Amino acid sequence: MFDFIFVWGTLLFMSTCYSLGIYVLTVRMLGEKIHKKNAVLFCTIYYLIQVVANQLLIQGVIDDESFIISWNIYLYTLHVVILIFLLIWTYRQNVLRTITAAALAHFVVFTLGSLAEEVFTNYTPEMDNIYLYSIIVSVIPHAIMMISSLSIALLLRKLEFSGYLGVLFTNRIRAAITFIISLLLMHIYTIIRLLFPVEKVSLLTASYSVALIALALFFLQFTAMYQANKERVKAQENIILQQQSHLALLEELQQEMRSFRHDFINLMAGMSLQARDGDLKGIQDFMRNTSSYFDERLGDEIKNLEAVNRIQLPPLRSLVTSKLARMQQAGISTNVEVLYPVVSEGMQQQDLLRSLGILLDNAFEAAKISKKPRISLVLLQTETQLLAAVANSYAEQPDLVKMSHDNYTTKGDSRGTGLMSLRKITRKYPGCITNMNLKNDMFHYEIRIPLNEY
Repeated sequence: MFDFIFVWGTLLFMSTCYSLGIYVLTVRMLGEKIHKKNAVLFCTIYYLIQVVANQLLIQGVIDDESFIISWNIYLYTLHVVILIFLLIWTYRQNVLRTITAAALAHFVVFTLGSLAEEVFTNYTPEMDNIYLYSIIVSVIPHAIMMISSLSIALLLRKLEFSGYLGVLFTNRIRAAITFIISLLLMHIYTIIRLLFPVEKVSLLTASYSVALIALALFFLQFTAMYQANKERVKAQENIILQQQSHLALLEELQQEMRSFRHDFINLMAGMSLQARDGDLKGIQDFMRNTSSYFDERLGDEIKNLEAVNRIQLPPLRSLVTSKLARMQQAGISTNVEVLYPVVSEGMQQQDLLRSLGILLDNAFEAAKISKKPRISLVLLQTETQLLAAVANSYAEQPDLVKMSHDNYTTKGDSRGTGLMSLRKITRKYPGCITNMNLKNDMFHYEIRIPLNEY
């Protein structure tokens, strides 16, 4: 009875060390928070799989040595597949990125476990107490492996590895290469043993495995940092271009002020004649017309500029400024309302810029072919949410039912481009709500982003 409890208890401890190490390391590579319930669920499923696999070995269902080695490929793949489904369901991350993180985590944990086992097996003398010997060569190495895995996960979190890993998936070619390399690393030991069978893995070989871990992680980190720097330079160039658009708006406003000053001098000269003649009604009409003239020439531009200045996130302010400049050049009447300072994104900055960029680009394409082109942007931040609403005029009334479908596109027509991408972005954030409607001959699309979800 004691033997039974010891054997299955040891298997439970070993499988828990492996599964917990893989789960935590994968989640940290993705830059997400640990969900305890999911960790317990994965550890439980992992243990049950190991129980079934061990029973097949004990009963002799699997007895061919080469098949036992290749069997690991199916076993490891099954572990990763279950973990991938669990993580995608929980975090809704990119599929390829999730697979890559899970494969890399499996490779790291397995390598650390193999090294620890080899060290204790080679340096532990034989002893009569089989239970003590099993604890030394099996339980302790797995405990060390789990602690090492959790330490690596903590280090990767501090190094912001998840951000660099994400950069590798912004390009299809880089994503494909990273994905293939991660799968090869996960199965590299099984492939090597199939190609070059050995009786026993030496300690030197296991040491090489650790070096391989360091080399693989260093290569990924270096490549990701290089690509991130390239993306950063490109982003800075875009910001410079957007700031130039902002300066162009200021110069245009300054030119309008000069023009208004010249016109105002002429108007004042006319009013002085009316004042000299005692024409009170004429003076009142003059003041009313001058006020209307000022609002028509400068009021909207000054109002928009004041609203844009309340956006205290430089990338977002630059985006809005560049879009406004484009709209004004196209002769589209614009209105921007930002009642309170905008200081929080509510989602990842890149996703917020993409979302708002899609809405403004769609609004531009629809409004420019309408009879009276108009676009309105409202940004309203409260303590709990950020509301981004874009409204535009249109030539033909949009079909809201069709636009609500994921496969809807109006490529070549006036509206709809990018809506599918926008929905994919917003679905990543729990509590993020989108809504579209028609009101006063304007198409309205709004996004409500809760600030406490990110």
